[in-house]
Amino acid sequence: MDDSLYSRILVVDSSDGLSIATTALRSDGWQVVEAETFDRALSLLRSLAIHAIVVDPFNIDGDGLDAIVVIRRLTNVPILVVTGLPDRHVLVAALRLGVDDYVLKPAWPSEIAARVAALVRRSKRGDHSSRIDAGHLVIDVIARQAFVAGEEIPLDQREFDLLALLAQHAGTVFARQEIFTRVWREGFDEHSSATVVEHVRRLRRAVESDPRHPRLIQTVQRRGYRFNLGALAAS
Repeated sequence: MDDSLYSRILVVDSSDGLSIATTALRSDGWQVVEAETFDRALSLLRSLAIHAIVVDPFNIDGDGLDAIVVIRRLTNVPILVVTGLPDRHVLVAALRLGVDDYVLKPAWPSEIAARVAALVRRSKRGDHSSRIDAGHLVIDVIARQAFVAGEEIPLDQREFDLLALLAQHAGTVFARQEIFTRVWREGFDEHSSATVVEHVRRLRRAVESDPRHPRLIQTVQRRGYRFNLGALAAS
């Protein structure tokens, strides 16, 4: 079933931001309602069935992160922040307050639509993402266990969090900076990139049949890493 046919997305931003996000979502078949003010957004949340929210909390008349707190009190639907604010510390705080994902402006319209689709899909399938089964690799997110060919593999906290991040967003390319922000939840510095590279190397040794030629955790040149779910499913 096409999730977009039965889902309504609330886009909260200034007029320019509304146009970009709304056009991208509607072109993919989503029902979209718009709000240029925080009060209007709250009114729509109280009166309509909303299945996901795309918001720039720093570009409306709300109080930035406080707007996220208020929205979270009203609904548990997925929240995607699309913002031009480059402060990673603030974005980390937003994640801790309940934001599910974020994209930095300028963003490709197709990326906004793809991330919304992923968030809605996981939300509608409930705990679907708590178990990821792909060929010889099985990940139990709730139990924090991973198995290769039926045998549990030992992973430390960061390794498991990194694996879960990539697997739950299969196909999405994550830059090293974004991985570090999401997994370590700290500011990115000159040592952070090497830390991510080392943890990816360890994961490949644990889950890949041939770590020197990885099929699962793939490098996308000059962009980052992605989890290729299809590689294991087809093997």
